[in-house]
Amino acid sequence: MMRPSTRTRGSLLGLLAACLLVAGCTDSPVVPPASVMPSSGQIPASPAASSPPAVTAAPTVGPVRTAPASPGAVGATLLRGFPAALVRIAWSPDGRMLAVVSGGISSKAPGTDRVWMWTAAGMAGPILKGHHGRVLDLAWSPDGSLLATASADGTVRLWRPDGSAAKVLKPNAGKVFSLSWSPDSQRLAVGASGSTTDNTAEIWSHDGSLQATLHTSFSDATFYNVAWSPDGRFLAAGAMDYGLWTADGTLIGRTDAQADSPPARSLAWSPDSTRWAIGDERGSIRQFDLQAKPLDPLQATTSVDAMAWSPDGSVLAAESQLWTADGTPIASLSGFGGELDPVTSLAWSPDSSILATGTRKGALGLFNAAGAELLVLSQPGTNDGTRQVNALAWSPDGATLAAAYQDSVARLWRVGAVLLP
Repeated sequence: MMRPSTRTRGSLLGLLAACLLVAGCTDSPVVPPASVMPSSGQIPASPAASSPPAVTAAPTVGPVRTAPASPGAVGATLLRGFPAALVRIAWSPDGRMLAVVSGGISSKAPGTDRVWMWTAAGMAGPILKGHHGRVLDLAWSPDGSLLATASADGTVRLWRPDGSAAKVLKPNAGKVFSLSWSPDSQRLAVGASGSTTDNTAEIWSHDGSLQATLHTSFSDATFYNVAWSPDGRFLAAGAMDYGLWTADGTLIGRTDAQADSPPARSLAWSPDSTRWAIGDERGSIRQFDLQAKPLDPLQATTSVDAMAWSPDGSVLAAESQLWTADGTPIASLSGFGGELDPVTSLAWSPDSSILATGTRKGALGLFNAAGAELLVLSQPGTNDGTRQVNALAWSPDGATLAAAYQDSVARLWRVGAVLLP
């Protein structure tokens, strides 16, 4: 779930100028992750988030000016030494640390029961050990004081930013697949599944006490999503069917689902907290209001495994397609998506100007909010999924894009910080 800062560095035009250099950049030297080294470059903390913006119309595209960029302004730092494919990646709210999960639910590789920490400068940090099963999800509290990690061992662990252990939560509801912090950092929502019909979402306080236990009916043995509304008043959660609850755990309503319903692997709240949407493997995007009543649906051309609202609320991205807030189609991202190279990950820059998109073949591209291609950071490889982009995350200042890959590496793309004269 993205909770980006509103702070940015440079302008979109500056970013375009910097992008001219990427085609010639090479991966930077790597520090082995077994060592712990201090950061040599710190990113200042972001200011506190303001109230959710109103949903607005889609932006228009004006003429794009370019100018020469200074040498070395853009580069990519390679992070490696992980035991398996990288499945989750998340920046701390102050932008100083990056947490990485390797393995996922199907991995049998040793070492997938831990979390790997890196500094923003690409230096290896602490390795968090304590789980006795594969780590499946992670989430920083918005105030940056705690990192929560979920595991197939049925526990959630809370860690301090320095890597020291804080608390262990024991939901006792099966494998823990998904996590979401409330915007005020006071509550943690936990999604767990014990079987195809045993699905539990729990609300825990930040001090480790259980506040509410919630249920949905069908899960495909995986609890895909829990997500607080941006204003913190509501919680949506589920896998095949979804529920909507108030912050204290009172049920508002559920979506219709049957045992043979398709999995809905993506969930996204509008930034103004007035609607939420789920996308399933048949390409259906169902939207709901705050009474869990259906709104006008959307239809994508492929399975919707990735979906994200722009932070300003103007554009909904799902797979390789863009819509305005009222459901008007904007564009399909040329060269991305479709049956030949499905989109696997999406991430909006904090200022809503750039959408980063990764695919099964490993293509990674940047588009503006109108769907125009700005830059291809990496070209697609073979169709065997070994280079798949599994997760993307922008640093809070919008200067660096972190990408997690199926071939057990991560890259930090330095795509900001150059201004036009």
